[in-house]
Amino acid sequence: MTIEEKKDHNKIDAEASGDNAAVNRSASEAAAEAAGQPEKGAVAQDEATEAAVDGDDISLSEEERQAAAAEEFGRFISEVAKTREELDKAKQELQDWENRYLRLQADFDNFRRRTRQEKEELGTYANEGLVKKLLPVLDNFQRALAAMEKAGAAENLLSGVAMIERQFTDILTKEGLQAMEAVGADFDPQSHEAVMFGEADERFADGMIMEELQKGYLFKSKVLRPAMVKVAKGG
Repeated sequence: MTIEEKKDHNKIDAEASGDNAAVNRSASEAAAEAAGQPEKGAVAQDEATEAAVDGDDISLSEEERQAAAAEEFGRFISEVAKTREELDKAKQELQDWENRYLRLQADFDNFRRRTRQEKEELGTYANEGLVKKLLPVLDNFQRALAAMEKAGAAENLLSGVAMIERQFTDILTKEGLQAMEAVGADFDPQSHEAVMFGEADERFADGMIMEELQKGYLFKSKVLRPAMVKVAKGG
């Protein structure tokens, strides 16, 4: 083999070796790519699974929020009902206090009116007791005058006693004393005291007062002393 032939042979071997290396590299790359495809698929599958899980989490969170909102609304309704009940109770208590106030106000008004009336009556009838004690003195003056007239007493003596009796009567009259006229009036147990009875006649019908034995008096429209009278009966 010549030197030229030997060079050509070596060149052919080198090219064959290069081709084999290229083929080997292509096969390795293909194998690597084939090995990488399942890995990418697994990643995609994992991502899909995570997305589904996230979707479930979102759904569960929404349900939880709705449940929490419903529970909160229930508590709100319960609080409203409780507040309404307390408000009704407070209104009832207020009404009770208003009624108590009105009753107390009415009682106070009655007390004030009664006190004013008693005060007025106290001022009006303050001298009632004293005037009543003086009535026997007035009776004695009147009896003395009647006896003196009947006995024919001296004119000057009779006039003097009559003047004293008149002055005394005027003083009592100014204090509110008023004599009652009984003869000829119908008998009234509030104003008269029947101590005698007589036969009714044309002048005095049954139940009429025939005679006044002791004069009766009013003190400011109030019976101070009933008159002692003789009442007609029958007829």
